[in-house]
Amino acid sequence: MTGIPWTTIRDELKKNGVTLRPNKSVSTKDIFQQKFKSSTPPPYGFTYIGGQLEKDAREYSALLVIHQQWQLGKTASAIFRYLNKQGFKTRMQKEWSRNAVLNILQRFEDKTITINKEKK
Repeated sequence: MTGIPWTTIRDELKKNGVTLRPNKSVSTKDIFQQKFKSSTPPPYGFTYIGGQLEKDAREYSALLVIHQQWQLGKTASAIFRYLNKQGFKTRMQKEWSRNAVLNILQRFEDKTITINKEKK
């Protein structure tokens, strides 16, 4: 602990030519555009199959429910309560939270996740 803010240390290192590790954060839009498997986990409802991003059969049904509820004008709070009541689980097999639903809704609004209207 130096007592010096990390941003000051980082700025000084960069100013003196030290190469810092790159930021590995990747946007959902970038993940959907790439044609290979990434070290970044796929967005909820999708998985990597043969290096390609494909629908995840276990998660996509919950994604469809979230989209349907969103289209009906439901709030994130109402959606996460509905998912938990219906027994849907997150990728880590936990109950849904408002923030998890908000993140997915933001991807719908940004159009980085699109739902294909398919007949069964």
